[in-house]
Amino acid sequence: MSASKTENSFMDEDHSDTISSDEIEDSSMHEDDSNRKLSSSDEQAIGEEESNDAMSPSDDEVVPDRIEYQRMLSWPEGISASSDIIALFNEVAASMPPYSHPTQAVLFRLPDLVRMTGQTRLASQYGEAFCRRMLKFIKLLLEHDQASATLGAHGTLHSLLSSEFLYKIERFHTNFKEKGVVRQSVQRQQIQATMEEEISWLRSDAVAAKRILRSYSEASLRRDSKLHKPSLSNPTIGRRMDDFRDLMSTVVFESCIDLKAFPRVETMHSLYYLIRNIKFPRDWTLDTAREDGNDDQSSGADSDGQGGSANSVAFGNTNNFVNIDEVSIVPASAPEEPVTDAFRSVIRKAKGLENLRFETSEAVIAWRTSACQALSILSSDFGFKSSEELDQAIPQLLATALALSQVEDCYWACDAMSFVVMLFRDKLQRASTSVLDRLNLIYALGALTIIFREANISESWNEKFQPASLAAEEAIELLRPLYEHNKARHRHSLAALQIEYGLCVLLPEKREVSALESGRRAVKEAVELCQEILSENSTGWESKLLLARVLQVQAMLRPHVGDEFDRRKVAEEALDHLRDVTKIKPGPFDLKLADAVHSFASLNIIDSRSALSEAETIYKALSTVTPGQFDTKLSEVRRWLTR
Repeated sequence: MSASKTENSFMDEDHSDTISSDEIEDSSMHEDDSNRKLSSSDEQAIGEEESNDAMSPSDDEVVPDRIEYQRMLSWPEGISASSDIIALFNEVAASMPPYSHPTQAVLFRLPDLVRMTGQTRLASQYGEAFCRRMLKFIKLLLEHDQASATLGAHGTLHSLLSSEFLYKIERFHTNFKEKGVVRQSVQRQQIQATMEEEISWLRSDAVAAKRILRSYSEASLRRDSKLHKPSLSNPTIGRRMDDFRDLMSTVVFESCIDLKAFPRVETMHSLYYLIRNIKFPRDWTLDTAREDGNDDQSSGADSDGQGGSANSVAFGNTNNFVNIDEVSIVPASAPEEPVTDAFRSVIRKAKGLENLRFETSEAVIAWRTSACQALSILSSDFGFKSSEELDQAIPQLLATALALSQVEDCYWACDAMSFVVMLFRDKLQRASTSVLDRLNLIYALGALTIIFREANISESWNEKFQPASLAAEEAIELLRPLYEHNKARHRHSLAALQIEYGLCVLLPEKREVSALESGRRAVKEAVELCQEILSENSTGWESKLLLARVLQVQAMLRPHVGDEFDRRKVAEEALDHLRDVTKIKPGPFDLKLADAVHSFASLNIIDSRSALSEAETIYKALSTVTPGQFDTKLSEVRRWLTR
């Protein structure tokens, strides 16, 4: 998106877009003074009409939930509005992503807002001004999405602002409904001031967003990173970050966290694999190098292939940044470093999850309690005060996302990872040829996929707003050129991302949609990649686990016409690999084996009594540690054994 195109989106907003009482009263608003002045009887009639209307059921159900998730293609008939608003609305609606997105809920609300405020001359001008400015704002963000990211992608200004758009509309709607239009001039002035304030806030955020997006183009043309304005400099995003930080200090106490519940081992293991590939500044803390002094970055993460070049504008020379696997997890002795200690604690627990034994609930309780304690410390101070110090937030946000995932609070973990994705998008905008920044964004999108999918499982309505698979699709698309250039180096990451995409497609509300076909293709390629990886490391438990995961997904995806594989055979192979993993890593992956058997049996893919008995034994043993957690699955397995 060119700088001029972005600039023209708001047509000299810095000067001409201020909405004031003088502008509303100006003759350019198509009403003369005599028409705008309401007689006493007119005001009373309109006030009574609005009072009655406000009490009607229709106003309490402005937009039914079932409509919010459909796509609106044009301005609805029967609602009057200025021709420019209708044209702008239709243009924005046509540019929206083809799937449900939070901004579509905004589009549904705008016509009703115009209809409601249009009942009086005083409010109609403000309602249309608010609607016009909101549509211009959305158009600007959509144009940027089309130029720099997947349309409607996660971790963009658009995605992070969309929920704020809904809030602004609801606040404007509520202020109007509560105060109405009354005869007293003092109250009318208060209403007028409130509406002007809402429009002014919206304008300020839009202008700030325009300057951020414009700085992308200017910085890329002049290669001067100082020109670039970070997305967090947008006041709305900054406020959202502040709200996130404040809420994190209480979320661990307000959430109903079952400390006896078993951690989602497979989910955390997959999440940690992606996060450990992300690299951040070495100077975030003075003690990030490995204790043995070995700076070799062959810790299972994919190499960026830059070999110490100064290709990254974001971090400079590659020797100046590290990944999580290189962080010393030995607690610091200095008491003045609580954040660093909390960071180490989260990483230590994530790295040690594969060794966690489930014989007693005390170990699981201690594991989760440690995550809660670390989360409380991490959220107290994100360690940055200005836009120049945003790099300092990356490792802290990563640790926060991991800690939240450990206690299964994925709703807030989504916010933490979305901020990370946004920061890496900014870096890639400044250094479009940086392999490092590209890989960081890829792995952050992959991690966001896992967290978002888990959030959608616990809160299924989230999926109707924004599919988790979108982040995986974008990550795969970004990784594909690097994979084609060096297949051996990036095939593990590509396979991992395709597995996560396949799991997104397996979500209950997605099983019957067209995404299944693309999911099958991705999983089929992932199977081939995982088989190659295992052939080169036949004894590695991680290679076996990766292949077992993708085979499980392949078996659970309904076969396509022409697919030549036996679902039962694929499922049995997946279970065999999982059994090998549990022999090498007894404990946490036993539950994964039992859950795989349960999933296959529930879909009638397998009915092996030996496999079902195996799952029964595991669930029964685990139930003695955390009574009640596995009762449902245990009873189902026992029922299947008797049929």
